[in-house]
Amino acid sequence: MSDLFALQDEISSTIAASMVGDLTRAEGERARQRGTQSLEAWSLYQLGMQHAERFTLEDYQVAAKFFAQAVDRDPRFSTALAQLALSSVMEIGLGGSGVREEMVARAFDNARRAIALDARDPTAHAALGGAYLVAGDPKNGIDSTQRAVDLNPSMPEAWIWLGWAHVLAGNPQAAIVATERAARLNPHGPMVWTYENLSLAYWELGRYSEGLELARQLVARYPTYFTGYAYRAMNAVALGNIDEARAAIVQGRLVQPDLSIALVQGYLSNERPEIDARRNQALRAAGLE
Repeated sequence: MSDLFALQDEISSTIAASMVGDLTRAEGERARQRGTQSLEAWSLYQLGMQHAERFTLEDYQVAAKFFAQAVDRDPRFSTALAQLALSSVMEIGLGGSGVREEMVARAFDNARRAIALDARDPTAHAALGGAYLVAGDPKNGIDSTQRAVDLNPSMPEAWIWLGWAHVLAGNPQAAIVATERAARLNPHGPMVWTYENLSLAYWELGRYSEGLELARQLVARYPTYFTGYAYRAMNAVALGNIDEARAAIVQGRLVQPDLSIALVQGYLSNERPEIDARRNQALRAAGLE
């Protein structure tokens, strides 16, 4: 027993000694790479975040310009690069008019550049996960967003992206666990993606009443986010509330005149025929083509 305690002390001392040096070097390198000493770059980044947190296509496009300007001022500002990648991801999902393949390639390029600058930046890995998801690769999307969570388990956005990756991969229960973790970490933060992840996950699980309630909350709090109307319609159809489902689609078209099954499909980047068919049948019953 005495020898065991002595061995534990020796192991602990060795680990502590090695970690001090590693952490000192790592934090110094991280401070140099991830952040910025440019007040102008930081101000531009903050302006970009203000627009990104409004969750509209137009605001993501404006946010991207601010993030690009921040990177111009400081090319080593990895988090600004990561947010630039995420802006592309969201622009793709919300029906931006650019060529999808080019926008996906741009998202990958900026996310990978951010990781090259700081491999421990969780936002950079979340951005890479987002790029994989809009590229139709949920497996790698899960791996990258899980890496973001591992790097910073206290980052709500990392859990949100992991939850979304699980939704698209067909793991609704895992999506609920990850999303609820995000909500606990930031109960007063923006809830758009919390409502979205949960509403869609509940719909897949056949928990339509819960899915409908969250879709209603999504529409009420974020009336310009078109997917809320689609999720409301899908859950309402499943519950036999056809009038509510059709009203949701009518309202959704006022927000997004191009609302269609193809737009919803492009947003979800989903390639599971059975889920696609079930979702599309519900949307058609609500009057969407």
